[in-house]
Amino acid sequence: NSAAIAPEGMEAQLFGTEADGAEHPGRFEQADGGVLFLDEVADMQPGVQARLIRVLEEQQFTRVGGTQPMGVDVRVVAATNQDLAARIQEGAFRRDLYYRLNVLPLVVPALRDHADDIPALVAHFMADHSRREGLPPRTLSPEALARLEAHGWPGNVRELQNVVGRLLILSEADPVGAADVALAMGGTSPPALPEDLFSGSLREAREEFERHYLSHCLRANDGNVARTSAEAGLERTHLYRKLKQLGLDAADFKPGDSGDRES
Repeated sequence: NSAAIAPEGMEAQLFGTEADGAEHPGRFEQADGGVLFLDEVADMQPGVQARLIRVLEEQQFTRVGGTQPMGVDVRVVAATNQDLAARIQEGAFRRDLYYRLNVLPLVVPALRDHADDIPALVAHFMADHSRREGLPPRTLSPEALARLEAHGWPGNVRELQNVVGRLLILSEADPVGAADVALAMGGTSPPALPEDLFSGSLREAREEFERHYLSHCLRANDGNVARTSAEAGLERTHLYRKLKQLGLDAADFKPGDSGDRES
């Protein structure tokens, strides 16, 4: 994990060291004949990036403090949650390294773009937490799951994992309810849900919950989209798309507006 290693220690970690007759193999040597996974590659310092591009092109390197080139056969897999094209424009990431790494790109979508996976992820995290803590397994109510599915998850799966862990610490209920979810996510209580929320398909129920939830947030923020975006954890552009999809207009929730409002 490039972000977890001090910049001055990165070269030694990757390429190993030689000093006073002592040899310490680095990650490339250890991965010879296999795969080296470089996480958070955008956080690598420029000097390390320069050495990395040479290894990828020449399949050899020299240990820190050493003089003899060493050949390796390593497949490199790199990952980042940053926009590398933007980092290149900022001068923080080498263009040649980007193209050398970008042979077979795999884009992992944000959690908000595959919300249907949230129930399975929640079940996994809850089971894992129960196993590690030696506690009996618990579940979430449909209302609680609907609230999690409606969230924007700017922190993606890691944020969901943290919320699930917080839920199991703060609540002893089984199943865990929507009020517990609201508390774990920094709120006080969930908005009241319509009586017929569970009468249709899962997609219809999720859309109805999202409409109800966002109406609640807009009303609480007097139709202010910026505040609603922050409260709901959605990027503003994503919130505008969601409002249009759900047939909501922020202007209808501004003080003094006489039009009908979604409840």
